[in-house]
Amino acid sequence: SDQNFSAWADFKEWMDVAFARALKNGTDAIHTAAPDAVSAIEGTQIPGWGGYDYSRLAGSVDAMELYDYADNIAIARSFNPELIMLTTSFIGGSAEAHRVWRELLRGTRGLILWDDSNGFAGKDGGLGERGRDAASYFDDIRGGLGAVFINSHRHMDPIGILYSPASMRVQWLLDRRAAGEEWSRRSASSEYQDDAIRASTRSFAHALEHAGLQYRFVSSEEVGRGELQKANYRLLILPRAIALAPAAAKEIRDFVGQGGMVIADGEPGVFDEHGRRAAKPLLSEIFGGPATRSATNFVFGKGKAVYLSLSTDRRRDTTRRITRILDAAGVKPPFPVVRPDGQPANDVETHIFTNGELTLVALQRDYLPPPASRETVVLILPRPFNVHDIKAKQALGNTDRLEVELGPVEPLLLTLSEKPLAPPSITGPRNAHLGETAEFHIGAGSPAQRHIVHLDVIDPQGSTVAGYSGNLLFADAVTAKLLPLAVNDKTGLWTLRARDMLSGETATTELQVEP
Repeated sequence: SDQNFSAWADFKEWMDVAFARALKNGTDAIHTAAPDAVSAIEGTQIPGWGGYDYSRLAGSVDAMELYDYADNIAIARSFNPELIMLTTSFIGGSAEAHRVWRELLRGTRGLILWDDSNGFAGKDGGLGERGRDAASYFDDIRGGLGAVFINSHRHMDPIGILYSPASMRVQWLLDRRAAGEEWSRRSASSEYQDDAIRASTRSFAHALEHAGLQYRFVSSEEVGRGELQKANYRLLILPRAIALAPAAAKEIRDFVGQGGMVIADGEPGVFDEHGRRAAKPLLSEIFGGPATRSATNFVFGKGKAVYLSLSTDRRRDTTRRITRILDAAGVKPPFPVVRPDGQPANDVETHIFTNGELTLVALQRDYLPPPASRETVVLILPRPFNVHDIKAKQALGNTDRLEVELGPVEPLLLTLSEKPLAPPSITGPRNAHLGETAEFHIGAGSPAQRHIVHLDVIDPQGSTVAGYSGNLLFADAVTAKLLPLAVNDKTGLWTLRARDMLSGETATTELQVEP
């Protein structure tokens, strides 16, 4: 009744601390015994109270299987970019194909197949219907496109979204007060519903992704340590950040004083980080009083502190309004996506990566069920680039304006380069005998930092030999590939085909295999 929830909030925070420390102890023990082993946790849940403080968990293990909900993939990725993230596929169909592609682009590196109904592998050992549906995009991802994005660096714009477990704890308790002891009968699945913080966070993230911008989640602790200034952020978003530490509030005030911009959905800092009601909101000096609403739900506070109340059912309008604020902060998308009439394409999610001197741009539409049609959009480039569609394996020329068609499910994957990309090369012996090992040298034609070349080794009957084929990852200009021919391999003319996945260009050579 006194609005002091510190005893409960501190206890719940300690549970988060203890859980993360236990996992880290396990990881350290595993690495002591086997330094190259991977320590993992599976089945991680939505961000919030109850152990799932991703600012602590993301650094406690090497790998994590997440149930993708409430932006936890982007949150975990923000706090540990090297974290190996996996998701699980439970269903089939076009919606699942769209999700698998989307989560690859958002940062996952592997997929677990949950197959309790024999959809992938039939009871007779053959391929099930779900497996047949997935075959085409599994081939694309496993054939080198997944490796392209796993081995590239994600571009980040100077935008931070505050991740505040303290606010989540207080919001949960505020939402429970009217229900009395009903909370004690809730299960983990009961939490899979929106509260004000989750809805606000999702709306901001959606608006940024569909404005062609990349963001990072920053924790309250990082803000308190001066991360906003150190990392040169231009914009900080506070999605219902009702609980703030005084140190973080001071850093936010200093950030605004030095020219940064802050957007808040609701009055921030009503409680401190322990869940105690503050004498006055901790950011009232820069926001100038309680959040108010106008006809457009958009009201400026003092200087560069902005109230923006979001509506989840008007996402296009949200994207438009947040774009106006970003323009005021001097933050613009590096590769805008518009419709042919020049209006923003608000249903397209943009992902940007770099690999050495190359830039990769992935565009994916929001999912629409069949029979959704294709959509024409225009990608605006800051200057002319040599463009390759690496999924279609097609060069699109040198241009600063690219009109493309997007399907309803699979993304468009582009490589942009300042200079034309040369095809790869493959050299090696012309003849070999069964039982011998032939050595080939494969060179990439792109100025990448990490080259990804897919090698297909094809026997005389035209079948690709899976054990000899696969993705080659290398940093030098040339890598070696050993081909250990078995004594029971087929004799005749073999073909080796190398495809540089960053350009789609190929090179081939032949090997005559004798008894």
